[in-house]
Amino acid sequence: MPILTKEKEDINIELWKDWNKDLEALDADVNLEFIDKHPINSAITSPLSENTAMMKERVNMLLSNCTTPPLKIIEFGGGYGNFCRVYSEQVSTSEFTMVDNPAMLKFAKVFLQKHTISASFVPSSETHKIKGKFDMFAAFSSISEVNPDYRSKILKEFLPRSKSMIIGETAKEMGWVKDAISTYFSHIHVIKKTKMQVRHYIIHASNNPDIPGNVYTDALFDQMIKMADTIGNLIDKLTITNLRIWNAEDIKREKGASDKEIANACRITNVANSQRNDLIQEIDEMINHMISTGKLQKLYQQGSTKMYGDDPYLDTEKLK
Repeated sequence: MPILTKEKEDINIELWKDWNKDLEALDADVNLEFIDKHPINSAITSPLSENTAMMKERVNMLLSNCTTPPLKIIEFGGGYGNFCRVYSEQVSTSEFTMVDNPAMLKFAKVFLQKHTISASFVPSSETHKIKGKFDMFAAFSSISEVNPDYRSKILKEFLPRSKSMIIGETAKEMGWVKDAISTYFSHIHVIKKTKMQVRHYIIHASNNPDIPGNVYTDALFDQMIKMADTIGNLIDKLTITNLRIWNAEDIKREKGASDKEIANACRITNVANSQRNDLIQEIDEMINHMISTGKLQKLYQQGSTKMYGDDPYLDTEKLK
C-alpha cells in the first residue's frame, strides 16, 4: 500500500500560497529575466552568480566526499533548477527528477532547457506517480516549507528508496532532520555550515560504509552540529556582512547611481541586515551556552601552526 496518494489538501505553508499566485502571473521568459523578479528573488538566493556559487559549494562538498557520484537523483523544491544544472555540468550522466509546485516547475523547465540539460518534472501533488529507487534524495530549504503531514509522507516514501541524502536546512529544523537520518540511514558523512547562508547546515548521510564518515548515533550528530562553526568563524562572517551593508549604503547614496543599482543595493541591505541579526543571535547563543556549561571552545593561538615568517608564539630555540 503506497504511503502517498494524490494530494487533495494544500501542501504549502501560508507564505508559499501567496508566492505561488505571484509565480503564476510571472512570465518564464527565455532570457531568464524572471530570476531577478519577485517572488523568485525573494524565495531563492540571487543574483544568479551568487546562487551558482552556493550550488557549487554544495556540489563540491558532496563530490569530494563520494567514492562514486550519485547518478539518479530526486530533488524536492529545486526552484528554477540551478543545483540540477551545476551538478549535471560536473556529472554529465546524472538523471534528475524535479519535484515542485507547478508554478515553479515552469521556470525550471525553461532554465534547464536554456542550459541544454534534461530532467523529469513532477508536480508536488503527483508524487504518488513516481516509481523506482534513487541514488540520492536532495532538498535544500524546501521540505521545511511544506506542511508537516506532507513532509512526513515524503520522507517515509522516498528516503527508504534512496541510497543517500543531501539536505540543507536551518538550525531550527535539525529536530526532524535528525529523526529522518536516524530512521533511514546508517552513516553520517558531513555536517557543514554553509559560507553563503547564515545558520544553515548541509548534511550528507547514506547507507554506504565505504564513503568516508562514521556510523550514525544521536550523540555524534549533536557533536558534529556543535563543531560545524566557531565563534571566530561567526565573527568573521559578521564582519563581512557589515562590510556588505556599508558598501550597499554607499551605492544608495551615490549621485550617479541608476535606479537598478539602487534597487539592487536595497535588496542587498535587506538580506544582509537579516543575516546580521541571525549572526548576532547565534554568537549570543554560543557564548551563553559556554557560560552555562562552563565548556569553552578549544583555542589555538594564531601562529601556533604557522610554517613561515617570525612567530611570536613559537620558541624556535626549543625545537632545535
